[in-house]
Amino acid sequence: MKVNLGKIYLPFVVVPILALFLTFLPAPGEAIVAKASSSSTATAAVTFNRRIENQVIKIVNQKRSEIGAKKLKKRTVLTEIARVRANQICNSSVLSHSNPDGSNVFDILANYGISFMAAGEDLAMGTASIMSAENIVNLWMNSSAHRNILLNGSYGRVGVGVIDSNGNRIVSIVLIN
Repeated sequence: MKVNLGKIYLPFVVVPILALFLTFLPAPGEAIVAKASSSSTATAAVTFNRRIENQVIKIVNQKRSEIGAKKLKKRTVLTEIARVRANQICNSSVLSHSNPDGSNVFDILANYGISFMAAGEDLAMGTASIMSAENIVNLWMNSSAHRNILLNGSYGRVGVGVIDSNGNRIVSIVLIN
């Protein structure tokens, strides 16, 4: 299944494709050029959007406060992991909770040495001009599965990764206890 980047999609199925790998992780906020490890030599310039990342956390915390859930605390390492996930999706153009190699956010958390009892991930992708922080959170809130992740009271730490590339926006939010 190919993803049409002119519309907004939420992930519900796993779609395997060619394995693409991130060649390096830049400093936060730094523009990067990510290369796919396929036969293609094409590169895509991507930029992390810190403003949208922070706005998403603020709005999610507002939603959580409405139901009496504790405020999520932003953690740099979770932001880094969320950015890795957003970049993987940008490279593959497929919105999925599983990478082409079968790994997922739980594997990345383990690779970073992060222990957790509960973890969740929400993803979104679409045209950057219509993917404001409010629209992103509203999309998730209108899906019971995604809303349950955002409002889960056992989560206390969060990271958001937002990548803008060629007029598109890819968003990943990673939450842990």
